Amino acid sequence: MLVDHVGLVFFPRLAWVRMVGRVSMPLFAYAIATGYYFTARKQAALAAGSAPAPVDAAANAPQPRQRSFDPFLKYLLQMAAFALVSQWPFMLMRAAGRITSFGMSIGVTWLLALVMLHGVLSRRAGWLLAAIGAAALAMWLPIDYGIYGVLYPLACYPVVLAVQQRRRRYAELSSPAPLYLGGGAAQVGLNALGWVGLGFWPFQALSLAAFPLMCLDSGAKSRISKWFFYIFYPAHMLALWALAMLW
Repeated sequence: MLVDHVGLVFFPRLAWVRMVGRVSMPLFAYAIATGYYFTARKQAALAAGSAPAPVDAAANAPQPRQRSFDPFLKYLLQMAAFALVSQWPFMLMRAAGRITSFGMSIGVTWLLALVMLHGVLSRRAGWLLAAIGAAALAMWLPIDYGIYGVLYPLACYPVVLAVQQRRRRYAELSSPAPLYLGGGAAQVGLNALGWVGLGFWPFQALSLAAFPLMCLDSGAKSRISKWFFYIFYPAHMLALWALAMLW
């Protein structure tokens, strides 16, 4: 991503620099899908653990039950805050790259992608309608990568399931191979849509180079805090803009 943005601001005519950056977006999409997987597991665990409130024998009255904030809504709010904080640096970087049109940062893309994931995977009527709304917004708003980006985490989700199945040794009961194949096919189809249907430049298909890296994921929690990436995204765009002003 950093190489891609350096190319955007300082070397717009060097196509190979932009090509390097094609791998970054799918890996972030995979990270979003992985984050949703663990959030959904936490949400399911909280729902399964909602037992009746304990009764105090002495007072013969139920004890107050501790309430937990919905993990998915927390994730959604974090992404909304990230999108809001990133918008101004994103616009400054685009201006430094001589792009004058209005655009919305990848934070908005990931926010809509989370709604899409939850709508499709939770199969709840309200969230399914929200997912349809997210798709409509992705095709109307000038967000980074458009509907292509909003659908990419969903295309990565089968690979997330396969990696977690392999890590937790569920493969003894069923093979993760169909999930890997499903995720690969979904990403190939999405890139074909991006190239033919949405008019993305041909080398956007280089994003498929990220697929083997997803499959090699250990499935373990990263040692790098997620907050590093939340901070790095707007910070590096501000730094590139500042350097462009001194260039």
